[in-house]
Amino acid sequence: MVKRIVLSLLVLAVCVAGWYLFIKEYDYQVNFKGNYGQASVYYDLLDAQKSNEQNQISKKPFKEILENKQLGDTLFTFQWLLQTETDSTTHITVNIKDRTNPLAARISVLNPFDDTYSSYLKKYFIELKNDLKAAQSAYSVNLNKEKEEFKGKYCVCAQGESKTDQKASEMLALMGVIDRFFNKNQLKPINNPLLWIENWNNSENKINFNFCFPINKSDSLVVTPGTSLKMLPSFEAETAEFTGNYKLSHRIWGDLLLKSDADDIQIDKKIIEVYYNNPMTESNSETWKSKIYMPVK
Repeated sequence: MVKRIVLSLLVLAVCVAGWYLFIKEYDYQVNFKGNYGQASVYYDLLDAQKSNEQNQISKKPFKEILENKQLGDTLFTFQWLLQTETDSTTHITVNIKDRTNPLAARISVLNPFDDTYSSYLKKYFIELKNDLKAAQSAYSVNLNKEKEEFKGKYCVCAQGESKTDQKASEMLALMGVIDRFFNKNQLKPINNPLLWIENWNNSENKINFNFCFPINKSDSLVVTPGTSLKMLPSFEAETAEFTGNYKLSHRIWGDLLLKSDADDIQIDKKIIEVYYNNPMTESNSETWKSKIYMPVK
């Protein structure tokens, strides 16, 4: 009986080892947490891997990143999987495959006396976790539970398009166009500036938008080159607050989108983002505040 049990265990061990060495898709797995929702973590990971962008294989916005990564003499494939854990944390799973020495890597993982492979990867991920923590300490997000109304505004706007993470630079470039309108009409804005997203392609990370300043409506207004007058309508919206550099605020767009999906709420991605601080006069970007409105259909 004892021999039979021992033999069964040996056969099982051989089968498991064979499955791991020759069949299992990935060699190793790392798990850790990130602050905020899946979209925030997704964009933070993309920023952290900016130098490796040319080696990205595929992306599923806010859910998965598949990439090749060279560490020393070894080429790896990393599959990053994101899963909401709580309202304020995201679980990150990284499946890892060694492309250079796959069999040797798996034998090393199975050997309890050899931690060369695991310690090598752990060092990389400890550094990445520290970078992620530092990046997320520079901003904060707050998703509101109740819907709110965005009150319509009459605005002068300048149209632009950019990569999502380059919108702040494009808005800054459009300030000259907006200033010419105010100088020509001898006006000042009557409320905070805002960004009106007309199209957000989160797969390609691109947006088309209007950069707008609320003004008093008048028949005598002169439209200057590059500007247009628009009446932004009132609407019910899912909302959130973002504190931090405005170039990072799109993180909360994705978190709002995921929250709406989870709550089975149909929304329109024509987002409005209102800015309460002037980056030209306030240098501490960690205190800049904005409010995001995502229209409910």
